[in-house]
Amino acid sequence: MIRPMEKADMEQILKLWVSCAKQAHPFLAPDWWDQYVEPIRENYTPAMDTAVFEKDGRVAGFIGVAEKRLLGALCVDPALQGQGIGTALLQHMAERFPGLWLWVYEQNENAVRFYTKRGFSLFGRAVNPATGKAELVLKAK
Repeated sequence: MIRPMEKADMEQILKLWVSCAKQAHPFLAPDWWDQYVEPIRENYTPAMDTAVFEKDGRVAGFIGVAEKRLLGALCVDPALQGQGIGTALLQHMAERFPGLWLWVYEQNENAVRFYTKRGFSLFGRAVNPATGKAELVLKAK
């Protein structure tokens, strides 16, 4: 079931976000993500329109859209990936916010493949100043 994020979901979202980020970005130091837990809790997540996919009473995945249709986060519990949860969350937000776009690390090949299979195309490239890693800007068609 997809529903709006509730305040009580925050701890599950934070844990899931860090877990997914570490798994999807082995090219960054694992502890690199830990510095973002509090900013995600206090600033980033509250500024987004966030929806969760609830399964068996817990958050199995979530998606957040920030200003100007920026897809700021899409995470699915690694144990549940490949079951359509990410696609369902993406479709849910794409219906609400046509013209989504996002930044994704070029080395995160699974994410690049996921988004391109769902109609996103390359819009630009940049280097993330915090990590020095190449990022792609993908935009929904």
